[in-house]
Amino acid sequence: MSIRFSDVDNDSGVFRAMLEKTIDSLLEYMESHTFDVCVNEPPCIDASRQFVESNIPKEGTPLDTVLDTFFYQLLPQGINTASKGYMAYIPGGGLLTSALADLIVASTNRYVGIPQMTPNLVQIESNVIKWFAKAVGYGLDAKGIFTSGGSMANLSAIVCAREACASRQLEKARVYCSSETHHSIQKSLLAAGLYPECWRIINSGHDQTIDLDKLEQAIIEDKREGLKPFLIIANAGTTSSGAIDPLNALANIAQNENLWLHTDAAYGGMFVFTERGKTLLKGIERSDSVTMDPHKGMFLPYGTGLLLVKNGYDLAKPFAISHDYLPEGNQDDDIWNFQDLSLELSRRFRGLGPWLAFKCFGRNQFEACLDEKLTLCEDLKRRVCKLANVEILQANLSLFAFRYVDESKTPSELNNINRQWLDNINRGGEVFISGTIIEVLPKQKSYYLRVCILSYRTHQETVDCLWQKISDSLP
Repeated sequence: MSIRFSDVDNDSGVFRAMLEKTIDSLLEYMESHTFDVCVNEPPCIDASRQFVESNIPKEGTPLDTVLDTFFYQLLPQGINTASKGYMAYIPGGGLLTSALADLIVASTNRYVGIPQMTPNLVQIESNVIKWFAKAVGYGLDAKGIFTSGGSMANLSAIVCAREACASRQLEKARVYCSSETHHSIQKSLLAAGLYPECWRIINSGHDQTIDLDKLEQAIIEDKREGLKPFLIIANAGTTSSGAIDPLNALANIAQNENLWLHTDAAYGGMFVFTERGKTLLKGIERSDSVTMDPHKGMFLPYGTGLLLVKNGYDLAKPFAISHDYLPEGNQDDDIWNFQDLSLELSRRFRGLGPWLAFKCFGRNQFEACLDEKLTLCEDLKRRVCKLANVEILQANLSLFAFRYVDESKTPSELNNINRQWLDNINRGGEVFISGTIIEVLPKQKSYYLRVCILSYRTHQETVDCLWQKISDSLP
C-alpha cells in the first residue's frame, strides 16, 4: 500500500522511520565503497536507458525497495566525483554537513526571494555573501547572489555588464576574452543576445594567459571601426591548465578604456582565503564582478555558485522588476531583496549550506585545507618535472597539465601515446585524472594530462598513489 502525503505530515513516526532507513542505507553505501573513484564500470547509455524505468509508476513502492534499488543498482555505476582519488576536471567535495543543510532547506521549504517572507533567512544569506565579498577585497557597496553554478553566475555578470556599459545596438558591442576562457562564457554571451560576431577571442600566450598587446590592439581597432567595446573577461584559474590572467594589468586596461572587467574565478576564487592564493589572485578586487564556485573550493555539493558585483546597483539594474502582486520593495539596504538581484523569483535557500559550513568548522579550517591542496600540487609537480621526456605547463593554484614528448614521434602519435598514458593511470579505479587539448604552439593542438587536487578528502597518501601510477606507466 502506498504511503499518503498526510501520513508523512501528520505522523512524525512515519517520517522518522523514513529518515532512519535513508540514513542507514546511505551510511552502509559510504562505508562499503569508501568513496572509490570508480565503483563499477560505467554502463553504456543504451543499457542505462533500458535499466531505468521510463514511465511514472501508478502506485507507490515501499521505501526499502526504492532505496535498495537506488543505492545498490543505480548509484554505484560511473565515476564518483566526491572521492579522495578524483583529481579530474574540478573535483566537488560534497562536504557532509551540507546534507544537513539540504535536509533542512528541503523540509522547511522557506522562501527567501523576498525579505518580508523570511527576514532572518534572507539576512543569513546576505551576510554570507558579504563574507565572500570581503574576502575578495570588495567594499560595503558590493552585493551578490548565490546561483546554481558558475555558468549562471557568468550569465548574470554579462547581463550586468551589458546593461551598465553597452548601448542598445548590441550588434556593435564587443567582448574580449582569451582562447582559454571557459565555454560557459560563450553560452552566456549567446543567452545575453551577444552573438559570435560580438566576440573577440584573444589568443593566449605560452603561459596560457591572455596576450595583453593583442588585447589592446583589438580594442583600438574596434573603436576605430565605430564599434562598442564594453567587456573584458579575465580568467582566475583556467580549467585546462590553471592559468591566471594578469588581473592588475587587465584592470588597468579596463579602467583606461572604460570597460567592465569580469573575472571568472569559478575554480580559483576560493583560494583568496589563503595567503598564497591572495598573492596569485592580486588584482581580483579591481574587477567589476567575480564568479566563484563554493561547490568547488569550499567543498560544498553541486549547485552552489556565486556572483559578486562590486557596485550593488549594477546588479540590481537589469533585474529589479516588480509587479503589483508582490510586496512593496525593501528599503533597508542591509537586507537584500534577492528577486531584484537575479533572474530567479522562485529560489531555494542556497545560503544555508555555506553558512552552516562556516559556523560549524570556521574559516581557519577551510584556509588550512585549501593551503594543503596548494602544497600537494606543488609537491606532485616537482616530482613530475623530474621525469624524463615530460613537458609540464606552468602550474597555478592546485592544477597543472603535463604530457610525454618525443621528437621522433609525430604530433598525432604523441597525442595517442598521451591518451594511452592517461588510460593506464586511471586503470584500477584508485585515482582518476583527466585530459585536455591545449594549443601551446600556434596551430598545434597537443593532448595533455591534467591533475586538479581540490577535494577536502584528498591528502598526501592519495597523491602518492597517483604519483606511483604516473611514474610506473610512463611511456
